[in-house]
Amino acid sequence: MVLRDDTINQTMLVPMDLRNLIPEDHPCYFIKNVVDQIDCSQANRVFADKPGEFAYPRELLLRLILMSVFDGGLSSREIERKTRTDIAYMYLAGMQHPSYRTIARFKVDYPDLIDESFKTTIKIAKEEDLVKFIM
Repeated sequence: MVLRDDTINQTMLVPMDLRNLIPEDHPCYFIKNVVDQIDCSQANRVFADKPGEFAYPRELLLRLILMSVFDGGLSSREIERKTRTDIAYMYLAGMQHPSYRTIARFKVDYPDLIDESFKTTIKIAKEEDLVKFIM
């Protein structure tokens, strides 16, 4: 029997597409599709031509919030940590790492946008026969 090389310090010459590491049926793709259908342009417009650091797109923060709800309602600090350790969160954040303060502030400042995303999630899940409503 021959041992494989230990490649822990191996670097990649070509950046890897994170989608190659995430199973095709992972819920992060559903969450991305939901947020793609929500118009965040008005919320993003608030940051146009403002001095200071670049703001994160509202879509990015919304994707992280929805994924955290799917995972059981994670805290803002846990969401920030997962953008560095969890491949699905890395994908949804586009390899960016908003701070827990930014995530918490988004939750407080944009409850209507979050509510709309939940409604859109239910609508799409119903259309795709992922949920059944019994009356």
